[in-house]
Amino acid sequence: MTEQQWCVMSNSKTQAKILMLDRYRMRRLVDGNFYDTLQATPGVSLVVFTSLGCASCRAWKEVLKEYLSINTDIVIYEVDAHESMALANEYEIFHLPALFLFKEGAYHCELNCEANLDKIHQAITRLLQGPAEEEP
Repeated sequence: MTEQQWCVMSNSKTQAKILMLDRYRMRRLVDGNFYDTLQATPGVSLVVFTSLGCASCRAWKEVLKEYLSINTDIVIYEVDAHESMALANEYEIFHLPALFLFKEGAYHCELNCEANLDKIHQAITRLLQGPAEEEP
């Protein structure tokens, strides 16, 4: 069932709003579901390592939510680096936020650019045209 069909069938305006907003929300990953979730995600995924007290992380998350509203062909996942320290160590996280691109569930590369819609889109497009890098 498509989102539009579900919205038509739903009698509740609240349920319809929640469904539509869910498309623009970053989804959470933790140690236990990280690899399985990414492998089951078709297309391009962006994984963002954040922390609750990180001001730069909050700014990036706002920009990425806006990016999701414009670019529906990408899934963005958030990992709390303090809750998932094993993943943060595995990906050699030294600064937050840290962003990583995955393609068809496989690691592609790290994303480094300004927290700006155009810069993010240009960087993702450019990086996806290049070869995948070795996972940290």
